[in-house]
Amino acid sequence: MSENFSEIQPAEERLIDAPNGMLRQRRGDAATAEPPAGPSAVQPDDAPKPLPRQRLRSEAPEDFPLERSLLLLASVLVFAVGFWALQKAQLGGNSNDPAKKVVSARELALSRGAGGGPIYLAVLGQVFDVSRGCKHYGPGGAYAAFAGRDATRAYVSGQFEGAGLTDDVAGLSDTDLKAIVGWRDFYHKDYKHVGKLAGRFYDASGQPTTELQRVEAAAAQAAKAEAAKAAKSASGGPPADGDPCQLRRDSSGGTVWCDEGQHPRQVFAMQGADAAGLVARCACFGSTMFSDQRRLYLGCGVGASACAIEAA
Repeated sequence: MSENFSEIQPAEERLIDAPNGMLRQRRGDAATAEPPAGPSAVQPDDAPKPLPRQRLRSEAPEDFPLERSLLLLASVLVFAVGFWALQKAQLGGNSNDPAKKVVSARELALSRGAGGGPIYLAVLGQVFDVSRGCKHYGPGGAYAAFAGRDATRAYVSGQFEGAGLTDDVAGLSDTDLKAIVGWRDFYHKDYKHVGKLAGRFYDASGQPTTELQRVEAAAAQAAKAEAAKAAKSASGGPPADGDPCQLRRDSSGGTVWCDEGQHPRQVFAMQGADAAGLVARCACFGSTMFSDQRRLYLGCGVGASACAIEAA
């Protein structure tokens, strides 16, 4: 019974991988090749060759990931530059243009020349680099008190300590404010303007405040009044302030002088119809201007309050 069963039992087979297909092998028999199925089967040499496969337009190119990465990087750079430009425009403090740069009082206070660093000061909120005048404004200098702050009031009050070193100009006359504007013009001419101080005269965006506008309007009014007064005095008429000079004579001639804030001048007026009848007298003027009718004394400074005269 067992012999009959073994006769009809199929022989055990196994598949073996081969380069050109599968090898079928029965146990105890040599492997026989099974040709591969499909188009990869061996064909005659004169059989038509299949055309190479072309890439469809809809298929992504092999280098697409690189192109996408470059596009993404460019987008990020454009966004970053735009954001930086917007922040710079809003803050304004990072600008190299003095007309736009705004500094805080704390930043200004750090610029007093310590350790050879820069020296900044402010007048009417305008910040100037006075480092080249370090012997005057640096530590130990005669004007070191002005460094690192806006001490506008001190330029006309003469108070260089404590509460006098302030930018509060309340109560000053128009003439005083004109003098302060003159100091600001001096620093613009002789030193480097580096920015504006956020505070009393400029806001955080660098725009002038109403206080600065008031100061400049008052200074302009004082300049206008002084010019009108000087023009009237120079016209050949009597002195606008009408004050005569004081006189003190000595062996060498003498001295003429005026009250503080006034300046002696030789005023020439024609006496009679003959031009040869010009006579001179000394008069005191509040303005420092001079002309042919209002002459300086020989050797006398423009802003002097006293002048020497020759012996008669």
